[in-house]
Amino acid sequence: MSRAIERLNLVYDARGGVVGELAYAIGRARGTRHCALCGLTHGRVRERPAWREFRA
Repeated sequence: MSRAIERLNLVYDARGGVVGELAYAIGRARGTRHCALCGLTHGRVRERPAWREFRA
């Protein structure tokens, strides 16, 4: 018997705030930073529509 997932906790490898976002964007452009979860949930600029719908 399978059970439905009721809660899922995910951890981003990124600092919050404007400075953290900027640092991540620069690191990503240079190829020195990568966050696999960010790649799944966000496009180049904003949250992916499919992820937003999933969270709703």
